[in-house]
Amino acid sequence: IMARVPAGVQFPVTNKETGDRNTTPTQKKLWAAAVQEVNQQAAKAIAGEKSWRHRYNKYVIQNVELSLQSPENALSIARNGLDWIYENFEFVRDGETMNLNEALENIKGSFYTGFVQGTVKKPTNGPELEIPYKGKTLKGKELLAQLKKWSKYGTIEEE
Repeated sequence: IMARVPAGVQFPVTNKETGDRNTTPTQKKLWAAAVQEVNQQAAKAIAGEKSWRHRYNKYVIQNVELSLQSPENALSIARNGLDWIYENFEFVRDGETMNLNEALENIKGSFYTGFVQGTVKKPTNGPELEIPYKGKTLKGKELLAQLKKWSKYGTIEEE
């Protein structure tokens, strides 16, 4: 079996020995970097969180709350998060790896839109999708009807 060669935007390598790209430490570092300038205690709490996968939601809410305190906070958090991404996420093209800032500086040309087509058949069993909405739980035909309304309004895209 041949290993797939990475291409395009990649999560940062989190283990230099194995080359693994684990999303959990990456997310913690990103969220901490985003809020560091606005609230150092929040950044330390994120960095020290032992159960990120089960508790990240409280930090997302905290991020929003900090952002809502002022336009300056919102811009600082957004800029710092994006700066961290541009410095740490990688871009691979033709076997050459660089961070996103370097890619934007060095690679000339245009972007294009692609389409990913799945090959696995839709499951015919399993839990039914339910969405709480306006005091009710929508599912089945009722959910499909609401999704069509949202699509018509432009709230969501049909695809």
